[in-house]
Amino acid sequence: MQTAAEATVELNVLTFTLSPTEILERVRTVALSAVQEVLRRRDALRGELSVEPAGSARPAPIAITMAELESRAPWTVDEVIRVLIAPGTLAEDAADAAIRRLRSLATRARLIGPAVVVHELPPHYPAVPPVDGPVSRAAAETLAREGVELRPYYPFITDASLLAKAEAPRFTARGVAAAPAARDTPDIVTLGPWGRDAHSRFERVNAPYAFEKLPRLIATVARLALRG
Repeated sequence: MQTAAEATVELNVLTFTLSPTEILERVRTVALSAVQEVLRRRDALRGELSVEPAGSARPAPIAITMAELESRAPWTVDEVIRVLIAPGTLAEDAADAAIRRLRSLATRARLIGPAVVVHELPPHYPAVPPVDGPVSRAAAETLAREGVELRPYYPFITDASLLAKAEAPRFTARGVAAAPAARDTPDIVTLGPWGRDAHSRFERVNAPYAFEKLPRLIATVARLALRG
């Protein structure tokens, strides 16, 4: 058997108040603690069979950010030219490109394990509070008459998160990055069914609400919003 040389873990983090920097710091703390715990368990299993080569020192586990990794392996002139002129580079999936670059940086920086690199994968969807737009006003008016609460934030993941004006890719010291800005996020209200056991084997919705009341609510909100 052979232990995997590397692994990639992607996390979706829902937040309303924490900044990306604060989230990364919290993830960094958790990741480092996890690596240290794995090493403790490994050493406990090895016991007296653990033999270190004479004169060698086991590297301490680390958890660093992408910025810290970049400082160990900065951009080269060839990389800058290749990103700027290579056809199709900007069309590559941003998340895949970020992971590919992370691997390249780790190799150039001669990063040895045990190590964790904490990085925010694009695209980033900022938490945007409700705006005074036609859809929001129409939804608030319609739901108030029905006695239905309109929450300020949608507390789950939705495809509506993908609706944003795409900015032109920006070339920065950290690579090519493109993320929708909060000001470009459109006026969105999520109206949907409610039920039990979402994303499980017995996922179900309340049929009278989902197929009778909800369509009428959506139609009413749409008519009001189109009137302005």
